Amino acid sequence: FTHKYISLVKVSGTVCHKIERYPVSKKSGYTKIIIYLNKQNLRPEMLSFFDRKGAKLKTLTYSGYQQYLEQYWRASEMKMVNHLNGKETLLNFDNYKFADPNITKDSFTKNSLKRAK
Repeated sequence: FTHKYISLVKVSGTVCHKIERYPVSKKSGYTKIIIYLNKQNLRPEMLSFFDRKGAKLKTLTYSGYQQYLEQYWRASEMKMVNHLNGKETLLNFDNYKFADPNITKDSFTKNSLKRAK
């Protein structure tokens, strides 16, 4: 992607950086994605996806952020709205689990993966 900073805007009462992303690949199904990053902590609040004709296709909204292991912020809810057909998908997450930080490349050899349960 290439990126273009647009401005500061409010999204649901939160001040966000508005950034446009343009795919480098000609095979992308999107002409651009607009990202709204929370100004305070740079977490994504919302993404808008535009189709090849330039029409808004989908909107993804993140909410219910929680902090895990005193460093990882994750949204507990992600809602995708399809503006063409009106359908919505709601994903709810809780109890995120994080991998052991001591995992190395050797953990992913063929032999190691065969032994994994």
